[in-house]
Amino acid sequence: MTTEAPAPAEELTREELEALRGHTPGPWTAFPKRKCQEWHVCIPLPDDPTGLGYTLFPDGISGDNAGADARLIARAPDLLTTALTALARAEAAEARLARVEALADTWDKQAKANRKAARKSPAVFGEVWENRDDQTRHGVLLVCTSQLRRTLTGDQS
Repeated sequence: MTTEAPAPAEELTREELEALRGHTPGPWTAFPKRKCQEWHVCIPLPDDPTGLGYTLFPDGISGDNAGADARLIARAPDLLTTALTALARAEAAEARLARVEALADTWDKQAKANRKAARKSPAVFGEVWENRDDQTRHGVLLVCTSQLRRTLTGDQS
């Protein structure tokens, strides 16, 4: 007997995910009703003096995976926060990558211009670099490394 894979869930856009932030705040809780062989998910109500909250599925969740399903639903607020955090980090990483690629393009253009200048007057170009002392050469390399590190970490200072 073969089991077909379920259809993939519809992807949500960032805006749709952000709109979900308006959910009832947690903690949401999942609990079993052993007598009925079912699980329930309860959400708190802000103005409920009893603290009992509201049961999302009054008839309960039943079946082989009822406990896992109920616990997953109860974790929905935390999962939403995790998804939004991961999305924000991915977007920040993409932005940093774009800055690094732009910087790499700039450096490639400068290197090409330097090679062209060196071909025009190799003696002068080589002499300028050769006449620099080791401390100056080291300083030039540190500046380049520090620019790259700032770009990779997103540090704008």
